Amino acid sequence: MTPKAMLAKGDETILLVEESEIERKLARSILQRHRYRVLEAASSVEALMLTQHYKGIVHLAVSPLVMREIGGRELARRLLSQHPTMKTLFVSGYDDETIQHHRINQRFVLQHPYRQSGLVEKVREMLDAA
Repeated sequence: MTPKAMLAKGDETILLVEESEIERKLARSILQRHRYRVLEAASSVEALMLTQHYKGIVHLAVSPLVMREIGGRELARRLLSQHPTMKTLFVSGYDDETIQHHRINQRFVLQHPYRQSGLVEKVREMLDAA
């Protein structure tokens, strides 16, 4: 593990949206190991329902850019009405040019596939950003 990833510990709440159960469980495990509280959703609709009933603050949403029901950008827009201070990290397998075409700042994107340390570092970077 890189020193940066080892320092990436926090107690913030992260909404993790991932349709693939295996990838979701792995990401949840990594984030919990770094002491984050993780709300886990298998779809954008489930994420919306989950956050409606969650009484605490959601600090960061980690979701795919493209999903079946509601895309990542639209999900983030809807979540912001409930959690105005929430930040969003999009996970995408698209290349840089496609991401720029969608007018998404590269800072808010984690390229898929990613290493465990890459997820932890990017999450911490997003949470610490002003």
